Amino acid sequence: MAINHSLISQAKLAERPIAPLVLVAVGVCFALAVGLLLVGAGATVAVLVPLAIGVVLLALWSPYWAVVVTLAQLAFIPCEGKLFGYFVPNVLQLLGPVVLGGALLHALRDADHERLAPRLADFFVAGFGVWGLVGMFVSPYGGNWKWYGCKMLFPMMLYFAVRLLRLDRKQVRGFILVLLAAIALQSVLMFRESMAGSSPLYEVQSGLMQGVKPARGPFPFHWNAATYLALWPPLFIYAIASSYDWRKKALWATGLVAVLAASTRTMERGGLAASLLTIAFCLLSPKLRRTTLAIIGVLAVVYVPWSMGPAGSGLLERFRQTDESRYAYRTAAINLLKSDRWNPIFGTGWSRFKAVSGYLGTEEQVVAWGSRRGTVAEIARGSALHNVWLAIPVEFGGVGVLLALGLLACLARELLRFWRLGRSGGKIDDGLVVSIMGSLVALGAIGYYQNIYMMAESMSVLWVFYALLASHTDAFLLDRTEKLPPDSTTESV
Repeated sequence: MAINHSLISQAKLAERPIAPLVLVAVGVCFALAVGLLLVGAGATVAVLVPLAIGVVLLALWSPYWAVVVTLAQLAFIPCEGKLFGYFVPNVLQLLGPVVLGGALLHALRDADHERLAPRLADFFVAGFGVWGLVGMFVSPYGGNWKWYGCKMLFPMMLYFAVRLLRLDRKQVRGFILVLLAAIALQSVLMFRESMAGSSPLYEVQSGLMQGVKPARGPFPFHWNAATYLALWPPLFIYAIASSYDWRKKALWATGLVAVLAASTRTMERGGLAASLLTIAFCLLSPKLRRTTLAIIGVLAVVYVPWSMGPAGSGLLERFRQTDESRYAYRTAAINLLKSDRWNPIFGTGWSRFKAVSGYLGTEEQVVAWGSRRGTVAEIARGSALHNVWLAIPVEFGGVGVLLALGLLACLARELLRFWRLGRSGGKIDDGLVVSIMGSLVALGAIGYYQNIYMMAESMSVLWVFYALLASHTDAFLLDRTEKLPPDSTTESV
């Protein structure tokens, strides 16, 4: 009997689920249609309402894509800033609980006990977040509960959302490439904003630094923008090294150039230094080493003409400036740790160092920012600590330090597991591991100069990447039959 192969193929086609990208495209078109209907009510409303509708629907259908959209929008939608001249509230107040609820709902529906089972890292993450609330509750200096929720708790929800997802390596790579495309586009817009001195989307920060108007895009300040941009160079290097043909390599290389150019236009020393540090960090991966060396060589050649231009010379001049203001903050913080104003268990409460900093300074004369003179007491008074590694013991107390060490220990344990898998013959995508770790290293380096826990966008990325490394080891395993780009190596971590 003859078999009708066309009927079989049609039947298989009918059983095949619609590709996720097709559904996402349909959802985007729907969101755009809703946005066009709301343009009359205001440009910001026309953006935020479709975004909220889209993420809610995605969370019900695919929490994975809800997380992807939530992270991608951070490159465009301000967290408590102006868009089209209208103030935008912190959208993570909505999106954080939505994506977490969607991930939990799907895990419960699938009765996935492996995903639902608590893990050690979960306790440290939740404990750190709760302890910050407790510290503010007992602090005699008060606390800003709303800011703590927006800057700490809502970004932290993304950790649990990603933790509850079932991810494979293809999905991890996919959402990283989506994020790289988003940040590359935003970098182009930020560079244009700095060159033109204005922005069609955002409220431009007034003032010049070394003759350059700093770029900040959707971020509250240019140092927030520099911190966020510093997270992505190692992942662009991974995208370049993982590409199979020169067109894709050129595309991701262009994105890397856009991010580095935007980073220099923020006029922030810490962000640029962290970007260069995290590029060098990629040398730890055999898979990324050749690409990284090529990029370092190109940057070395470009450095000479860039340093002689107005933007380059202005930024390099900032590197030459002294920064004793942070010396004043650190002096006041150390004096605080020795005083009875500091609670060794609870600390001062989150972001409350500035409430007592002026009382713990000294009359020692310092030069702040290379120009403003004053005493340690005058400079430190009412200022944030600008060093998150010192702020944790100061503001979270001894228990907060133990919880932070627990978080680092969980991450170290998983990295050790990667190493053992590689030694036992497992094929690890070492480039993906090292590039994501490079982002965390960049954020940790900037944390020495900035209160990164006040940056909701970067904290969101921190918790997502931490969840990937601490909870999804299997997502970094290579298929033994997988082909690799010809210029990469198959060595493991």
